[in-house]
Amino acid sequence: MVSQSASDEYDESIAPAGNALCCFNGLMKTVLSVFLFIIIAPLFAGAAPPKILPTEDVHDFGRVAAGPVLEHIFSFRNGGGQILIIRKVAST
Repeated sequence: MVSQSASDEYDESIAPAGNALCCFNGLMKTVLSVFLFIIIAPLFAGAAPPKILPTEDVHDFGRVAAGPVLEHIFSFRNGGGQILIIRKVAST
């Protein structure tokens, strides 16, 4: 027969609580990961790329006498599903 000291004994009453806590932490990490994937994935997966579209295709000034300066503001909108960033704009 083998004798065991008090330090070598295994207390089964402590094990379930410790294992339950460990499993709970693992479960929470899994649930959080799945939740974040469900929330964030559609933002990037199915979104169409940004697309710049004019609000009007043509602007006709009509007949204009020589001399006056004419102005018109051309507007654009983003027809895509992601953020449109416009950089380095120059006139021609």
